[in-house]
Amino acid sequence: MRKLFIAPPIVRKEGFDFLGYHSYSEYNYLQKSFISGIKRRHFEIALDLTSDSFFKTDVIDFGCADGIFLPSLSHYFSSVLGIEREKEFVFLAQEIIKDLALKNVKIINNENVSIQELKTESLKKDYKIIFLLEVLEHVGRNYQSMYEDKITLLKEISSLVNNEGMIIVSVPKMIGLSFLIQHIGLTVMNMKRAKYSFKELMSSAFLGDTSGVEKYWVPYVTHQGFNHKKLEKYLNQDFFIVKKRDDFFQVVYVIKKKQM
Repeated sequence: MRKLFIAPPIVRKEGFDFLGYHSYSEYNYLQKSFISGIKRRHFEIALDLTSDSFFKTDVIDFGCADGIFLPSLSHYFSSVLGIEREKEFVFLAQEIIKDLALKNVKIINNENVSIQELKTESLKKDYKIIFLLEVLEHVGRNYQSMYEDKITLLKEISSLVNNEGMIIVSVPKMIGLSFLIQHIGLTVMNMKRAKYSFKELMSSAFLGDTSGVEKYWVPYVTHQGFNHKKLEKYLNQDFFIVKKRDDFFQVVYVIKKKQM
């Protein structure tokens, strides 16, 4: 795969710390390590899947975090609207915009902003693509309704693009062999996020059955118990899955809302 992702500079906010690093992005994506390289792959895939729209489309980065993807989007698309609910992340993203002079990028803190208000903002441009990367797995009120809540969000944000618009969704794989390898790796490094029983682990890894571990899922904290295969079943009710790129640890979808 050709290299498309443009790494932003590491920015700092006095008093802000993310697990011992200056930012969420530095911890996850900007280290010179094999693991960070794997984590960055969904950015490359998302850009590759939308390369036909390069230099001629306005886009939205929904849940843009601390601006990790903004330099890439600024380079390849006409204009970019970043949307992020965490104030600390918005500050760091704005620093990236300023440091790199990304004149075609605007960012909004949507902590107390409705989708209708965002829609009013989106009407100022003809946005055709929304990137929703490593966000959807965290969305929901509780584990009992997490898939319904994810679809509700997708239906709401789909109103920010025109009828031909599409949403690029990336989520981690929490079932199958890749999940088992990930779980073992986290255990070896003493970073295991949930106490799966042996039966729960085997059911998730070999049967794709996460019904016993959905209880470990916590909104906006962890994605343990998430199942991308189950998400697909819900997606198919209201969206067309136009493209799907299956990576080892992640999966990326291009989806369009079904018109009633």
